[in-house]
Amino acid sequence: MDVSILIVTRDRADDLRRCLASVTTCHSVDYEVVLVDNASCDPQIFDVVKETPRVRYFRLPKNYGDWEARDIGRLQCKAPFILSLDDDAELTEGSLLRLLQWADMLPQAAVIQPRVLEPRRSPGRILGPRHDPEVPHLLPGFLGGACLYRAKVLEDAGGFPHFHLGGAEPFLTYKFLDLGYQIVYVPDVTVVHWASPAGRIPWQRLYFSSAGRVRAVLRNEPRFLFRLGHLFWKPVALALACIERKYYLYAAVLPIPIFFLGIREIFNRPQCKVGTIKLINTLRRQMQPVTLHVLRNENHTARHQDRLEPRSAPTI
Repeated sequence: MDVSILIVTRDRADDLRRCLASVTTCHSVDYEVVLVDNASCDPQIFDVVKETPRVRYFRLPKNYGDWEARDIGRLQCKAPFILSLDDDAELTEGSLLRLLQWADMLPQAAVIQPRVLEPRRSPGRILGPRHDPEVPHLLPGFLGGACLYRAKVLEDAGGFPHFHLGGAEPFLTYKFLDLGYQIVYVPDVTVVHWASPAGRIPWQRLYFSSAGRVRAVLRNEPRFLFRLGHLFWKPVALALACIERKYYLYAAVLPIPIFFLGIREIFNRPQCKVGTIKLINTLRRQMQPVTLHVLRNENHTARHQDRLEPRSAPTI
């Protein structure tokens, strides 16, 4: 088994059908699909599962949110690599094999981040790279619903944090870099994220994303003044984001629980080293390209090396 493809879904039968159709064309890779259903109410989900081969289906008794459901699914994955996909994402042809080739060449990479296109929400924009989208480089973060994880490193980091929506990517970034691993962007693999509006409640996503980021920073940032600044800034940032979207009532209400959440978190002992925080800030400011002859482990046998060929990024 080369890779486990982990998908969390809820009431998006059409999006899930497209996602699974793109996955099940990966005949050159030995894979399994672990599908975690966050208590969908749509009976069409069962029809989609029946239509799709090689799917191990787990239905949860309630909606646990994105990240706790991913962690439940992670425990069911059997392969050394886990490809996490949103149910409204789509793999392009050859992308899974290419991701595994990169993972073989980059043994210090905890996460391989492909480029992500959003034709509906951000046409023409490439998500994923921090700097030049045509150059493989180290990242200070990643997109959790469209990336390849090294399962052993994810286990060492404690698995996916049980955040409802958002915040888990920065939390895991602290963990991975603190363990001495890297997050690498690769330009020649593309995932399409269709950003389905189904099930999205904008104010709710704003709130839970802010709450997750407060937890991520305050549980890891070791410098007290930075922790204090984040405590006071995050409620203001949430209010401004709500005002920008004309959610005026939420702008007045939502920052209050975020502030008290921060008060509770700020007394926790931070887990990250100062050097890791400085590294993240450096990666944000400066591009650090990856070179395979530096990062490749000479004693590492690449399982897919014989099929490694230069590939240009697909066009969407």
